[in-house]
Amino acid sequence: MRYPREEPVKIIYLLVLIFIVYNFLIQPWGFLKVPALSVNDLFFNLGRARKAVPSQISDIVVVAVDNSSLKEVGQKWPWSRQKFAELISKISAGGPKAIYLDFSFLGKSQDEASDRQLAEVIKKAGNVVLAGYINEDGEYVQPLDIFVSSARAVGLANYKPDAKDSKVRNMRAVFFTKGGSASQGLTFDYAVAVKIMALVKGIPLSGLRYEGERIVFPPDLEVAVTKAGTLPINYLARDADFKSVSAGKIFASSLEPSLFQDKIVLIGATANIMHDIHPTPLGKTPGIYIIANSLLMLLTGSFIHELPYIYEILIFLLFSLAIGFLSLRFKAAYSALVLSGILFLSSLAYIFLEAGYNFRMDIFSLILFSLASYLAVEAYKYISLIVESEKLKGMAIRDSALDIYTQRYFQLTVQAALKNSSAGRSNFFCLIRIGEFARLNEKYPQASANLIKAVADMTKEYLGKKILLARYGESEFSMCLWN
Repeated sequence: MRYPREEPVKIIYLLVLIFIVYNFLIQPWGFLKVPALSVNDLFFNLGRARKAVPSQISDIVVVAVDNSSLKEVGQKWPWSRQKFAELISKISAGGPKAIYLDFSFLGKSQDEASDRQLAEVIKKAGNVVLAGYINEDGEYVQPLDIFVSSARAVGLANYKPDAKDSKVRNMRAVFFTKGGSASQGLTFDYAVAVKIMALVKGIPLSGLRYEGERIVFPPDLEVAVTKAGTLPINYLARDADFKSVSAGKIFASSLEPSLFQDKIVLIGATANIMHDIHPTPLGKTPGIYIIANSLLMLLTGSFIHELPYIYEILIFLLFSLAIGFLSLRFKAAYSALVLSGILFLSSLAYIFLEAGYNFRMDIFSLILFSLASYLAVEAYKYISLIVESEKLKGMAIRDSALDIYTQRYFQLTVQAALKNSSAGRSNFFCLIRIGEFARLNEKYPQASANLIKAVADMTKEYLGKKILLARYGESEFSMCLWN
């Protein structure tokens, strides 16, 4: 189908309007945020399925306080501080690089001797990192002072769940202990994974630097973070990919201490009763495995590279225009087939980039823009066809100069009316002729057309809606008056 030259301009206006509505109305209000996150997570998992698990995962061992551990230890939860001291002693005997405990240890226990025992074990190990938390009031809460002074470091263990679907996609790599930002002169600290990374690399915690939107691990490692101090978590492994052992087996001495030699040991809860299981792009994941993935990301340097927003919207606009003009040029079935092929190849390319280069963009919006452009142009073509058909229909049944019906339409209408007329109904037919019209037309050619128009208008005005008036010849009208 060929279109007038002004059609491409109209299509551009239509597609730009869709672009503006989506980017400045739908996106800011978050109407499609949840489906967008779900689709982007789907592509993330497809890309992750093509990746091999990093070799650095062998440096991490997760000690799980699981359901079996709670049964085998024979103590109600929470365990006594003495029990935790025993667990750390057994792990420390294997010579790990670092030990992290994902437990709060906030208040004093009834047996202060057990607190002192745990503090002594932590100090003797020399490589223990403890967890701090931001409470509901926004305050940074650390373990008991006796444990903080004995530990090598304390880091933030809170995650950054998405406000829309509560999935954990980001870590608070840097956090401000009083709210706000470093530019306001407020103090800040680092996440657990950052502290463990520094410990493993032999970097003094005082040597870590936070420079606006990056964390510097001297001498040559830099980690980019957002202005809020967050960092997207690249989930490089599932729970089952990590070397995990049950805490109960350690207490039972059924494991060789050498299992922990030169390893980073992360001790955390996986039992359902602990309620430390969170939704993530990989599914329900215990908090200790979220920290394990955050640490693995730092160890490998496999950070997510998100496409800047300005480049995203330019790509969306280009795809929208390309798909729109494709739909305008070809029939709906053919353009739908080509669109399917383009989206399929684009999806494969995105999965390849995500898997190979940790590339990330809003693939949902790209697909949505393409489909919206296709549907909008097809709707425009359909509506234009209807409008054009109505125009042609009007031209076929009406004399545009006199605004009355053509003789062909008059005949068809009268025939249908007579065929379907009920008994007792009468109709009046007549032929109206302007006398001496040939002479008038010869003498006053310009006025004759106005004369015919005036006769037609007066007839319609006088007889009203019950009249069917049509042009019969140059100076004649056929008329039917309905009863």
